[in-house]
Amino acid sequence: MEFKIIENTLERIKVSVKIAKRRLAIDPNTHVDTQDVTDFLGREGIEFTNCVGETVLDNYSDNPRLEGEWTFNKRVPKVKRKIDVAIAKENTSTTTNTTKKRRRKTSTPQENQFLGTENME
Repeated sequence: MEFKIIENTLERIKVSVKIAKRRLAIDPNTHVDTQDVTDFLGREGIEFTNCVGETVLDNYSDNPRLEGEWTFNKRVPKVKRKIDVAIAKENTSTTTNTTKKRRRKTSTPQENQFLGTENME
């Protein structure tokens, strides 16, 4: 198996994978899917969010697919601007807490439903 990073920009990552063709029955069966590529990116220390384009490779089917590309979106850090921070401060200062604690009403002694009107205490 040959993993190769084709494109590594701020927004996305493209990985190309090639596997060897089986020529003899004793050659190993090889299967590559998205989990194998994510493991490769983890070993390389590259962070990503999700897979946008994927394929499945194998060398043991009738029509083997031996090459493929995977595309992942990268984690883009959010840049806070001074304006955004100022707006957030204004919004938090104008909102008020509208939740109130409610007190339970004290109830009168319960009546015993089975025995009539005797009070339970």
